[in-house]
Amino acid sequence: MESGVISVLQLLLLLLATPIALTEIETVNLHFRMTPAVVDWSRHRRVDLSCKGTTERSWYSYETAPKISSLRIFKNDVSSWRLVAEITEVEPEKVYVKDTSIASHSGSLVRDYKDIGHLEVSWTLPSTEYLGQYKCHMSRFNAKQDGILTTMADLSVDSGLDAYAIFRVLKGDQDEVQEKFKNLEEKIMHYEQHLKSASDSELSRVDKELDNLESEMNATLAGQDKKLELLQEQMEVILVELEKNHSKKMAEMNSQLQSLLNRGFILLWPRGTYALPQPKNGCPTSGGVGFKAGWRRHHTESTDRNKDHVSEGNHLQQPVLFRESTQNYLYQRFCVKTDSVSLGPTWPKGSYCINKLGECPVLFEQGSIKWDDENKKGPSIIGGDVPDGVYSETSSTLYYCCRKDGLVDEPIDLPRSEPFYLYRYGGQCQQVAGMNVSAEFIHFDTENSNNEDETVDPHPDAQINDVTLHLCYYQQL
Repeated sequence: MESGVISVLQLLLLLLATPIALTEIETVNLHFRMTPAVVDWSRHRRVDLSCKGTTERSWYSYETAPKISSLRIFKNDVSSWRLVAEITEVEPEKVYVKDTSIASHSGSLVRDYKDIGHLEVSWTLPSTEYLGQYKCHMSRFNAKQDGILTTMADLSVDSGLDAYAIFRVLKGDQDEVQEKFKNLEEKIMHYEQHLKSASDSELSRVDKELDNLESEMNATLAGQDKKLELLQEQMEVILVELEKNHSKKMAEMNSQLQSLLNRGFILLWPRGTYALPQPKNGCPTSGGVGFKAGWRRHHTESTDRNKDHVSEGNHLQQPVLFRESTQNYLYQRFCVKTDSVSLGPTWPKGSYCINKLGECPVLFEQGSIKWDDENKKGPSIIGGDVPDGVYSETSSTLYYCCRKDGLVDEPIDLPRSEPFYLYRYGGQCQQVAGMNVSAEFIHFDTENSNNEDETVDPHPDAQINDVTLHLCYYQQL
């Protein structure tokens, strides 16, 4: 029993005498910040960037304490990261600066309580060199001292410069200059009062003081010019950045909106410039755009029996047929979209034509119809806004934009709160979602003698010599 006790005691002594390796879970934090967080050029005189490594405990032994191998600050120069400043374990209290715009710096890799290393750089305002994107890079040994760990932190430094800050800076300089001018005026008045009785030595002293004041004023004005130049450069940087961000956001919003428009979630009239026949209800006022009204009055056959007529029950803006004395006339009336920058979708696939105004929309092709109007007496005339064409007193050539890349029976999306017309193309009227459609026509009795009616493909469904023009009228279900 006694020998057993001795064995246990010996075992305890052996355990106590044996060294035990204790390892700590090291936690090293990297802090990267700017001071002040928001720069006010009217109050602040410098900007500091600080990169610091810290631990959460201060009682590591020398063997287990984390050690930083290096701290480096980099700046993004668009295509690469440029080294700004660094400190390494080779010279743990010497900072190497690679950027000449830095006004001051400090750093150390010698452990101080929980601070195991820091690197700071500073700029003097109103310098703009501090603006940009920075990265702090920390390299350190792990707890066993047999490997390198790296930690990085990013920081974007903006100016915080706004119109009010600029005003305060300039206002401060203006007040300073005005105050110096006021003091100068008072001194000049004082010197003038005593000028007559002054001796040569006194006059020499006055001249010297005036020269000093002039030098001081020139230095102040030069400083203000320099500050204004820096502010202008800074404003240009801000404006470029704002324009870049604004353009990007606007492009994203426009893309999203265009997707909604093209899929028919928002029913607006297609973008671009064009014209459509005018219905009796007038031109559409909804659908995100206003149309302008115009007309062409054709002088039709007035020597022989006139055969002008329109389809029964048509919905055209009146009057269409008109007679003055012995002369016959026929009106084409238009709704003209002249706004080229209004929001709207592209024209949908289908089979139809529109009047041309400017360039035809994408995927449309241009064609025309020529009316050989009556050659005698009253001329053909125009009024208001009209689509592209050649309008003379004895003939009318109108240009059209036509497409045939979709099924007429597959409804397309167009604004449906008000009636409108399209030109028929391909023998049938294009279906429009939520709208009833009816086929209509206008028959023009053109010149009987040596008739020169003419068409150039593609054009709306029409017959010439005399001209019969086919239309499609749409009204909401």
